[in-house]
Amino acid sequence: MSRDFKRLAFLENNKETDVVGSNVIYFHTDSGKEVFKSNFPTDHSSIEQTFIRGEHGVQHPSTMVRAVVMKKYKYIQENFKAEDYEIFARMIKDGHRFANIARPLTKMRI
Repeated sequence: MSRDFKRLAFLENNKETDVVGSNVIYFHTDSGKEVFKSNFPTDHSSIEQTFIRGEHGVQHPSTMVRAVVMKKYKYIQENFKAEDYEIFARMIKDGHRFANIARPLTKMRI
């Protein structure tokens, strides 16, 4: 099952969830060596509390957002470097439900 299909299947099976992400494997750009794996919370309440503390509750490149939700929001360019945090924080504030899949489905270069 492809990584994107796993997120899609999660959204289809969890109608109350509006945004789903996953944990991430970070790897070194030059060597390709895995550096570490994230440990994002999986349930909405924990993700919300993470955002309230000013931390990321999801990793932006790992997320899939329902189109009906995403169409209500725009990235605010003036918030460059924090625009992903800010758009997700607005979604949480407005009551949208988040989840993360525990398994890493995304690789990110560092």
